[in-house]
Amino acid sequence: MRTSESAPTHTDAQEARRLEKRMQDVVRAWNSFATEYVERGTFNLSKAREVTKAWQKLQSEATWPKR
Repeated sequence: MRTSESAPTHTDAQEARRLEKRMQDVVRAWNSFATEYVERGTFNLSKAREVTKAWQKLQSEATWPKR
């Protein structure tokens, strides 16, 4: 018999999906930034800021490891 602590909850699943979405946002922003940099040789400050913003949102998730 499982205890309530070991059984995944609806909230756990929601947090996992939200964390996964945040990770995907970081990857998309990074790929967009890196692709433009490689193809055009330009540093797009707007896209760099999008990467930073996506990374900060990821770090703010409750499931993100803290120091």
